[in-house]
Amino acid sequence: MNNFEQIFKGFINRLPGCEVLEDVFDKHHLRQFSNADYFLKNREIVAELKCLEQDSMPKFHQFVNELMKTRGKIFYGEMAFDKYIKDFPDKDKLNKKAIKIVTHALKNDIRKANKQIRETKRELSLSNSSSGLLIVINVNNKALTPNLASYALLSLLNTRSFLGKTNYSSISACIYISEAHPEFGLLPFIVMDRDRSKSKDLVAIDIKYLEELQPKWAQFRGIPLIKGTEDILNKIGNNPNPDSGPKKRHEVWRDEYRKDRYMTNLSDEEFINEAVRTMKALLVRGPATGKIGMKKDFSLLPKLTHCFEEASLRGLDFRRIRDKLGEI
Repeated sequence: MNNFEQIFKGFINRLPGCEVLEDVFDKHHLRQFSNADYFLKNREIVAELKCLEQDSMPKFHQFVNELMKTRGKIFYGEMAFDKYIKDFPDKDKLNKKAIKIVTHALKNDIRKANKQIRETKRELSLSNSSSGLLIVINVNNKALTPNLASYALLSLLNTRSFLGKTNYSSISACIYISEAHPEFGLLPFIVMDRDRSKSKDLVAIDIKYLEELQPKWAQFRGIPLIKGTEDILNKIGNNPNPDSGPKKRHEVWRDEYRKDRYMTNLSDEEFINEAVRTMKALLVRGPATGKIGMKKDFSLLPKLTHCFEEASLRGLDFRRIRDKLGEI
C-alpha cells in the first residue's frame, strides 16, 4: 500500500457506513479472488481505488519533440497542443495519439477495476443491486489534466464490444481526484456518472451520495472544494495565491498581454511584420565579433514578450518570423 492509499483509507474509515475490505475480511479469503478496496453506503456501493503514479509528461514531450523535428514547426514558450497541430492535415490522428500517450494507464486500470468489483460482488454474495465505483487518484501524472482525465475516463467507460455489449458493466460511476495539479492550493474532485440510456445492464448508483463526498474530502484534506473544471477556473480567479512568490518579469508581461491582446485583430502577415520590426529594434550585430546580441535599451522587452505570446496563442510557426528577419 502506497502513502496515498493509506491516506485515502483514513478518509474511508471516517465515513459512516463505509468499510475497508482488508480490515473486515480474512486476508486469506481475499487472496482467493481479485477483490475491490472499499464498501460505501452500507455495502450498496463496491469501490476500487486506482492511483496514477507514473507521469506520462516525458513521453508526451518526446512525442512533441519528434513532431518538431519531422514537421519542422517550432514554437517559443508554452502552446496548447491543439494549437500546435491545427494546421497539420493529420491533426485528428495526432490528437488521438497524444491522448493515447497521456491516458495509457487508464485503460488497464479500468479493466482491472471492473474485474475486481465484479468478483467482489460475486464472492461475497452481494445483492445484484450493489453498484460499482471506480476511484482514480492522479498522484503524479501531470500530463493528465482534470479536463483531459474527465474526457478520457468517460470515453473509455462508454466503449462497447464488437457485438455492441457494454464494456466495464460493473462500473456505474467514477470519481477523479487530482493531487498532481495543486493549482493555487486547489485539488479537483470530479464525479462522473455513466450514461445508462444506452446501457441497460448498468446498475444505477446514488450520484447524490457521491457528490456529498466532495465537501467531506475537501475538509479531510484541508483544501477548498473544487467540483469540476468550471469550478477550478472560478476558484483560481478568486485566489491570487500569495504564497507562490513573485512572478518573473516575462510571466507578468505574458499575463498582461493575455488580458489585452491588442494584436489579435492583425492578420498573420501583419502580425509577423510587427514582430520582425520589434525584434530588429532590439537586436544588433557586434562590430568586433560579428555576433548578434541585444541592445542595452530594454524598453521593448515587454513588447517582444507580447509578440512571442501572440505567436504561441495563434499556433504560429516561428520559422515564418525567422525567415523574415533577414540580415541584421
